[in-house]
Amino acid sequence: MSMTALQVEELRTLDAEEHGTFVVRDLASASWCMRKVQALRAREREINDVADAEVARIEAWRSREQESVQADLAYFEALLREWHAAELARDPRAKTISTPYGTLKARKLPPKVEYDVDKLLQWAREEGRIDLVRVKEEIAAAAVREAVLKDGEALPGVTVVDQGIRFSVEVDE
Repeated sequence: MSMTALQVEELRTLDAEEHGTFVVRDLASASWCMRKVQALRAREREINDVADAEVARIEAWRSREQESVQADLAYFEALLREWHAAELARDPRAKTISTPYGTLKARKLPPKVEYDVDKLLQWAREEGRIDLVRVKEEIAAAAVREAVLKDGEALPGVTVVDQGIRFSVEVDE
C-alpha cells in the first residue's frame, strides 16, 4: 500500500523546528499531530514493503545458490563416510582420521530409548512404578492473581506492582 498524496504532503511540511516547540493544546492541534502520525506510519509501511521485497529476492537467490552447494556437500561427505566406514571395518582403531584439510571422526552412539508416553504412563500408574513418572510442580499464575487481586489475600513472595496507564496512538489507515 503506497502513501496517499495527502500523506506525502504531510511529510513534506514536517518542520524539524516543530519537534521541540509544538504543543498539543486542543482538538485541532491533536488532529494535526494525528495526520503526521498517520503519514509517518504509512511511510514506515512503505519502507518495510520495499525492504521485505528486497529481502525476499535475496532469500530466493540464497536458496537457489545453497541448493547446488548442499547437493555437492552431500555427495562428497557421503564419499568420505563410505571410505571411513571401510577403514574402520579394516582397522577398529581408525575412529579418527586426520587430513591437512580436516578430520573424519566416527563415534558409537548410545542406544536410543523410544516409548509411547500414554501407554507407559498408564502401565506405570497401574503397576505402582512411580519411579518412572515425574510430576512437575509450578505456580498457577491465574489462581495467584485471583487470590491476591480479587480476594485481597496476602501471599508470601507475591508483590503487586502498579503499572500505571499505557497510552497508545491509533490512526485510521
